Amino acid sequence: MKLTDYIIVIPARFDSKRLSGKALIDISGKTLVEHVFLAASKSQASEIIIATDSEKIKQVTQNLDAKTVITRASHNSGTDRIAEVAEIENWKAGQIIVNLQGDCPLMPPENIDQVASLLFKNPDAGIATLATKIIDPEEINDPNVVKVDFDTNGRAISFQRKIKN
Repeated sequence: MKLTDYIIVIPARFDSKRLSGKALIDISGKTLVEHVFLAASKSQASEIIIATDSEKIKQVTQNLDAKTVITRASHNSGTDRIAEVAEIENWKAGQIIVNLQGDCPLMPPENIDQVASLLFKNPDAGIATLATKIIDPEEINDPNVVKVDFDTNGRAISFQRKIKN
């Protein structure tokens, strides 16, 4: 297996909980989902799939020649949407999949490749994520900032938006 043997899936829900229609918001002449797809296309991934519950999003992504898979609207998270795509695509066990959230248009391709590389080098890990230390104290209570708890080996053990008191 080579590093390029990984797939990026971009979950793009139309009725985002915090901002409905977010994936289709215009940013400098392109929709948010277009910007995310273009960022992903600069990575070493062998394939990029947009997973959506919206025909409107599918119409936009077809103009990009992006493979788009329609999924159920009932998913609670992007990860659930990706799991449905994995079933539809019938991917083999061990397939490396990078979940690139549909609201991350500025994700450097090197970071995308870094996540895939972590999984490639550590196949027993199951999942990998990028995280950075919180420096701004206001981010601690910001529900838009996901917090990660790590064990002593540096492996994530939980993810949360709110810190439990």
